Amino acid sequence: MRDLFRALPTPAPDYSGVSAVFYGLDSIIVFHEPGGCTGGPAIYDETRMLPCPKKVFSTNLREIDVITGGDDLYIRGIVNTARIVGGDCLCLIPSPVPMLIGTDMEGIAKIIERETKIPTLTCGAFGMKDYDVGVEAAYLALIDKFAGRYPGRGAAVNVLGAHEIDLWQPAMRRELDRIIRSAGYDSVAFWGVDGGLEPIKGCPDAKINIAVSRAAIKPARRLRQLFGTPYVVGYPVGAVMEERFRRLIQNVGGALADAGEAQLGSGGAPLGAGEAADAGGALLAPPGAGKNERGGPKALIITEQAQGNMLRHFLREELGFGPVRVMTFFGMEETLKEAGDSKILAEDDLADLIKAGGPNDLNCCDPILKPFFEPLFADSPARFFPLPHIAISSRLFLGRGGGVLVGKEASGRLKEDLTPDASRRAKLI
Repeated sequence: MRDLFRALPTPAPDYSGVSAVFYGLDSIIVFHEPGGCTGGPAIYDETRMLPCPKKVFSTNLREIDVITGGDDLYIRGIVNTARIVGGDCLCLIPSPVPMLIGTDMEGIAKIIERETKIPTLTCGAFGMKDYDVGVEAAYLALIDKFAGRYPGRGAAVNVLGAHEIDLWQPAMRRELDRIIRSAGYDSVAFWGVDGGLEPIKGCPDAKINIAVSRAAIKPARRLRQLFGTPYVVGYPVGAVMEERFRRLIQNVGGALADAGEAQLGSGGAPLGAGEAADAGGALLAPPGAGKNERGGPKALIITEQAQGNMLRHFLREELGFGPVRVMTFFGMEETLKEAGDSKILAEDDLADLIKAGGPNDLNCCDPILKPFFEPLFADSPARFFPLPHIAISSRLFLGRGGGVLVGKEASGRLKEDLTPDASRRAKLI
């Protein structure tokens, strides 16, 4: 049955994705809900909250107010709170209850903004879809509200999608920042992580935008449509892809930024070829990417799609793997898919997809998924490489991942753990 989870926890909902984006801004986050929905996105799905609390509030929506209508009371409470704590913006996040009773969240946001003079947004994330839908909606709302509409100091490069909920720890962002700067760019902004609203307000001045998750692709396209800024999808895993990535962003964000289209060499492939809206988009990929028919060891990767794609390139380019399938519980971009890639709809679907692919030499996935492999291939010599995904297993396996999976820093560790002929086995989950 679609969306039925019995053994696994339910995946992080869309308002967790919205919260992940706004957490890194000097924002006020208000959940319009009865008091239980805040815990997931504010604590379990947000690893930064406990060591560094932010301005997150709940309206504590009551049953009587749902029946009789008490919007004025909640608006007054939000306005008074906003005046006390202050912030660059306010994000009003609904829940299933406001959706079911048809609460006019856009209207409430306009009243709050008028009363407080604080820019107020609501992203239409009601907790009924997956977190990546919320990330995408939050970025689009921020672009529509702030991009080019307010004066701001932009960065030369904007990175979209590098949030903790997608395994992006500070060390990974620092490594990607180093690589981008080594390509000749003097400033890098990670949206929703650092810099507040300034990079978003000043984004028309950017030379290039980089989408490192599937959810960041549509916002990058929107920026391309609005301001003509070229964009790249992907990030390097391993030394070989680091060099390709460096050449690609120099190419796309340098001389070709004025030409308005990505004339790519072996370092990348056009994204959405034939579509005018994607003329300035490029996908980081090695030569021959897109074909899943080569010989060599087999691998299965279950994680966020863009991350799975980048790890697939590493396995092929540096370790000689052949067929590598990428599966995910979340959204899939058609231009990133290869033959055999699949979206997982439910637990039963996961077991069927694993079985259909047969035994692999390597399985990379969240540790919570390991029991799904054992009864199918109990005698298989396949190794497991842990990719804890907060959107799937929350905090259960924090600190048990594969380390810094960006750039040449990833090569040494991954080659030792994942090379088929290595004497040292990957650490079992």
